Amino acid sequence: RGFEFVKTWLDKPGRPVFTPDLSDKDRLTAEADEVAEIMSDGRRKGSEAKDISGWQTYQIMYFLDILSRNSPLPDGCMQKLAATYPQLAKSQNAEVTTGYLVFVSLKFGGQGFMLDCI
Repeated sequence: RGFEFVKTWLDKPGRPVFTPDLSDKDRLTAEADEVAEIMSDGRRKGSEAKDISGWQTYQIMYFLDILSRNSPLPDGCMQKLAATYPQLAKSQNAEVTTGYLVFVSLKFGGQGFMLDCI
């Protein structure tokens, strides 16, 4: 019979019939959680963090969201983030670049990091 968008999502009150399966959430976000912990810790070096160049957009956005929730970060963490992951400011993905710039401008008042992407 197929999925009837209008009847099940738009016109029917209450929750939709379909509920997404989120059982893999921990597996999909564990790596971002680990990297965010390293970047948020003022005592750990950026070289301990994993390479994020192969990450999907949702992982990077989740990572930036965790950093935002952990703010204010200790001194030096923003420099560590910018030095370890310069691709965040130079990304060709508009969502990633915007997310990074919003994170930098709202949480750190710029501190010169936004100039790196111009």
